[in-house]
Amino acid sequence: MKSISLEEDIKVTEYNQRAEDPMVMVMGVGGGGGNIVTQMYQEADFGGVSFVLCNTDKQDLYNKHLADIKIQLGRTGLGAGAHRDSARKSAEYPQTQAEIRECLSSDALRMLFIVATLGGGTGTGAAPVIARIAKEIPKTSEDNTESDNLLVIGVVTIPSKSEGEGCAKLALSGLEELMKYTDAVIIIHNEGALKAVGADAPCSDADDAQNQIPIQALKAISWIVNETMQENVDFNDIKNVLKGGESALISIGYGSGPNRMKDAIYEATHSHFLKNKDIFKAKRLLYCMLDNSDEYGKEVKLKVGERDDIIHKHFINYFQNIESDPESNKKSIIRGRNHTFPEFEKKNIKEKDTIGLIILATGFLFQKEEIYDPSDWDDDFFNDGESDDKINLEKELYEKGYSSSDNINVQPKVYGLPTELLDNEACIQLLERESPAFRDEQTMKKYDEIARKQRRPNPLDSNLNN
Repeated sequence: MKSISLEEDIKVTEYNQRAEDPMVMVMGVGGGGGNIVTQMYQEADFGGVSFVLCNTDKQDLYNKHLADIKIQLGRTGLGAGAHRDSARKSAEYPQTQAEIRECLSSDALRMLFIVATLGGGTGTGAAPVIARIAKEIPKTSEDNTESDNLLVIGVVTIPSKSEGEGCAKLALSGLEELMKYTDAVIIIHNEGALKAVGADAPCSDADDAQNQIPIQALKAISWIVNETMQENVDFNDIKNVLKGGESALISIGYGSGPNRMKDAIYEATHSHFLKNKDIFKAKRLLYCMLDNSDEYGKEVKLKVGERDDIIHKHFINYFQNIESDPESNKKSIIRGRNHTFPEFEKKNIKEKDTIGLIILATGFLFQKEEIYDPSDWDDDFFNDGESDDKINLEKELYEKGYSSSDNINVQPKVYGLPTELLDNEACIQLLERESPAFRDEQTMKKYDEIARKQRRPNPLDSNLNN
């Protein structure tokens, strides 16, 4: 390991490079981003990726975290004190900017992930500065005829309601600034992890769950870029999907047994971590199908009917907003397929016929309410309408709609809502989240019954009655 001291008590950059001339770099900014990148660095099981940490707190940077390269932001190394502006100024310090540019100067580097937990000091304040610096670095195309820029992708976590309203507002402000300098941002809500582990889980389990989601997203994309697959997805495929994609989602689903592809689709499109976002509204889509045949042989390979018939009827056909521009010579839907995936082993999957589905969807219109919605601020975020009745009903409707092609109609259906349903806001919200293929009178009546049970008392109503 080599340490370079550029100026006494000003800057120490530490190098422990494992990957030579990597195409992909993962850069953690701040303590939260450092936790995520350190864990990914320890778990990395494929090449072509380098790991970098940037922090204003030198004690946290050098004593706690691991990476190929560590960069101290600012002069003192004493941290940002949860002040975003202090972190921004540290990242803008001239010597710091020079070190960041040097770190990103490799001709082979094409893709930069900036990983941060928003709502605090360093990640919120410094990440946009680093993204701006990265976008200013020119990259020559393969034929040396034109100049390009790094593909810069933000991967950020958003605080849960338990972290406070002020934290959510700060995260929103930081996210808006980061989006000015990135091609796309993958937004991950910490509340999804909390709901997944439950209120009775140890805090350490919740912390690990919150880290694992961005780690899985980063590993999936990095693996796709570096792996040569049976139906290959190259870097420019990834670039076409992500560049200018604004808000992005990535999700992974697994399935086994006779309905394994349908189960994988359902798990990937109904994750807690999507935060009620309809993945089917994406404008660009990359999906990769995975089986376990390198381990177990031909009998578990993906079947033609699963790859073509089921995927099209029960997945592709529901994307109604996909961009269509033949003159651009760019595909808006990109497909990949492979016979292995490192996460099969890590998930300790027992069923040898398990398959996986990785979905990368972009082009969503970013809405501030996704991050901070004052009207949705309540304390009971472990039970915000996702009751067992609602989850079971979603599963029932999914199975009904996907069990036979006779039941599928991807065109929107028009129904007149009864007056009592129009006044039921909770019911309307549930209906808006449902795919148009599942909207019928019976569904609306079921939603109405559930919504009435879940409706919280309005204090104003009791005041009026008094």
